[in-house]
Formats: sequence, structure tokens, C-alpha cells
Amino acid sequence: MLASMRLCANVPAQHAIQTALGGYQSISEFITPGGRLYEQRNRAWELINDIPGRFLRETSWCAVYVPENRRQTL
Repeated sequence: MLASMRLCANVPAQHAIQTALGGYQSISEFITPGGRLYEQRNRAWELINDIPGRFLRETSWCAVYVPENRRQTL
């Protein structure tokens, strides 16, 4: 009985995650035009490209951007 009472510190969080994931799961409304993630992605792309000397390549979908240096031509 005593062994069954020893729980890891994250056990309550695991129960909360299981409950949260039990319902309807879809990301499609977030990544389509007008969705929150889609709009945030586009805004981040615009803001980073507005920084002088930095640019991002246009992608169809990217969760992580890696800015590159823009070479100055003389």
C-alpha cells in the first residue's frame, strides 16, 4: 500500500493532460487563412523581413524560422 502512494511530482499534470486531450482535436482552424497561427506566422515573417540586413525565405508552412543575413552588394 505504501508503494502505491509514492507518486511522481508530475502525476497530477499527467491526469490533466489526459482529460484535456480527451475531446475534439483539430488544428485545421488555426492554420488556415484567418486562423490564429496562420496570422501569427505571417506577421512574424513580415516583422523579421523588415529588419535591415535580415531575411526569411517564403515557405508554405514553417513552425520555426531561421533568419539569415542579407548580403550587401557594393
